[in-house]
Amino acid sequence: MLFAALGSCVKGDKGDMGQAGTNGTNGLNGSANVNWATGTTNSSSWTWSNTSSEDGASWTWLNITQGVVDSGTVLAYMSNGNGGWSALPFTYYGTGTGAVSLTYSFVYYLNGITVWVANSNNINVASSLNGSVSVFKFLTILPAQRRSHPNTNWNNYNEAVAAISSEPVATN
Repeated sequence: MLFAALGSCVKGDKGDMGQAGTNGTNGLNGSANVNWATGTTNSSSWTWSNTSSEDGASWTWLNITQGVVDSGTVLAYMSNGNGGWSALPFTYYGTGTGAVSLTYSFVYYLNGITVWVANSNNINVASSLNGSVSVFKFLTILPAQRRSHPNTNWNNYNEAVAAISSEPVATN
């Protein structure tokens, strides 16, 4: 009897197609595991570190969770002032006699990020940095997100954020 009941199914038979699913806002374009923020410096953002001989500006960003610290990715970009973004670390090579080169790098940690600026003369340049505004973009990416986009050039800001629809602000 069992054979007769199961014998009516033939391999390859397909059932009726189900209803189409819907896209949730958290999963649309893969943005569920990517968070980004803008950090802007102001007249007192940069402070000199005697320990590392660099000037640093820090932001609190709660999207840098323990999971991101342990196995995720954090990327940082600096505005080039012309509508583009340069991935950090980035070195600006000064030109002319006595020119100073500046290297921008970053470190991240639980709930925060610091951008560091080292210069070729190892001197405190906070006063000149604080006289201008610098804009940075930060991304957190969980391992699954990075694996699901193997062809993304993460050093290219526009590619990295193509799927992100809203932009929070990191607090300084």
